[in-house]
Amino acid sequence: MTMDIETDETLSEQRNSMEMDEQVSIWYPGTPAEAIQLALSQSKLFLVWISPSPNSEDDPPVWPPLWTDSAIKSTLLEHAVSIKLDQETVDASMFLQLVQSPSTTHGVWIVFAGQLLDSFTEPPTPEEMLNRINSTISKLQDLKAAASQHPPPSTSSSPQRSTSDNIRTQLAARRAKLEAAKLQHGCPQETLKLIIDKDEREARRAAALKQSTSTDPERQKYITQQAKERAQQKSERANILQQIQADKADRKARAERTPDHAPKSASLHESTTSRAVSSGDGTTTVSVRLPDARVIRQDFEMGKTLADVRIWIDESRNDYSAPPYVLQTTFPTRTFQASEEQTETLHSLFGKGGQVIMKVLLSLV
Repeated sequence: MTMDIETDETLSEQRNSMEMDEQVSIWYPGTPAEAIQLALSQSKLFLVWISPSPNSEDDPPVWPPLWTDSAIKSTLLEHAVSIKLDQETVDASMFLQLVQSPSTTHGVWIVFAGQLLDSFTEPPTPEEMLNRINSTISKLQDLKAAASQHPPPSTSSSPQRSTSDNIRTQLAARRAKLEAAKLQHGCPQETLKLIIDKDEREARRAAALKQSTSTDPERQKYITQQAKERAQQKSERANILQQIQADKADRKARAERTPDHAPKSASLHESTTSRAVSSGDGTTTVSVRLPDARVIRQDFEMGKTLADVRIWIDESRNDYSAPPYVLQTTFPTRTFQASEEQTETLHSLFGKGGQVIMKVLLSLV
């Protein structure tokens, strides 16, 4: 009889213990910012479960049974501070934005000191869930060991905040902005997000402007180098324009001195035919592709230069009001400066034959 009474008392105590275990929740009841602070102070993992919305089509629900598994539950209570966020809430939207996930995502994220260690959006089996949590705990031990060997600098010597502090601050600040905007405007949640996003874009723009005017030596060196390169490009552009204008004025002066030297338009038409012109032993055949895709050809003595080709082109066109142009080769592409046209011979450039392109510089006139 006595043994029966003792057995009943033992069974009763076991039932009471199991009921108490079932009543203990793994979910932290406070705000995400408070949960982050608690995880940091206790050097624990920070686990976030974003549960599907009530309108989700999950039937039956597959996530909740994982959290009632005794092994998973005891492991999380010992090694993690866990919070549950309902999908489509402000806190869930802010967290998903921080981890760069779509606002409709649900799943589990495990963080330590601002570093994302693991995440999964599809419910695993209880065994797989436990294995992944234990694997993350192993990573946690390695991180703690590394931190003990290389302690972080004191806050008095380094004003930079840790990543976890940034997450906590951003969560709190964004939540405060949303709540304030909601009270002030009475807008729907999506409209509030647009308002906050606009504020954040303006803040990033202001930060970029501040960086561009920074007095940091490396930054100033980079800005000075960029300014020098832009000034050099502008100077080269002005020199090209000046050379082209001078060449244009010289051609007009020559045309005024010999007004009857230009051939008739029929000669230009004859030169644009596709008939090949054979080159002799002492000549170089030059083909010129005009801006309208026509091709004109002419034989030149090998000692002639591109300047002689330019004179021939101008005489053939008989249009001294045309926009300025430069001469280019096709492959490899090379643009000839005015000084190069006077010095390099056609024979050295093309041998017995070659082609150049007239490149009109409309942007410079």
